[in-house]
Amino acid sequence: MAEQLGGDTLSAEALGMRLRVLRQKRQMTLDALAAQTDLDKSYISRVERGKKSPSLATLMRLSGALGVSVSELFGGSVGSEDIQVVRAGERVTVTPTGSGAPYLEALGIKSDKLSTFVLHPQEESQAVGHGSVHTGEECVYVLKGEVEVSFEGRRERLSAQDCVHFPGIVPHKIRRVGSAEAVVLVIVVNGDH
Repeated sequence: MAEQLGGDTLSAEALGMRLRVLRQKRQMTLDALAAQTDLDKSYISRVERGKKSPSLATLMRLSGALGVSVSELFGGSVGSEDIQVVRAGERVTVTPTGSGAPYLEALGIKSDKLSTFVLHPQEESQAVGHGSVHTGEECVYVLKGEVEVSFEGRRERLSAQDCVHFPGIVPHKIRRVGSAEAVVLVIVVNGDH
């Protein structure tokens, strides 16, 4: 079933996903939301999975418990803090200690679940990687140049516009290939939140 909003149609799945994201953003469990709304936990779970379409009265109870408007629940508006713009000059750069060492630019996005960096490997022989593995997932997208991402027993050579996605628990290293500058975007989705 889909809800009609101002000419747009919102599916039960999309509404459920937005409800789940808003609940998790507030670090609220299903039990806590059920207690605040006097709704059954299993019913809220079915709404979040797109299996049930709530009434307007139920939507008002859910939005009230989450501290958002019904229109925000439908995606009609978002809080100004939900949209983050980080200008190039505002990035934090991790400066290398030795010449030819790689350096990172943190993109400055404030999120418990997402870390984003621009990595600049500087020397062909310099392997850049995480000192330890991490939970969650990682995606490496090559913006410029050529890099090699090595895993235990496997190496992937990537050129501009190539990317690789992998679980963070897999040990990995990134190095530049050749003498031309290489720049990669690293996106880490933390799995412990």
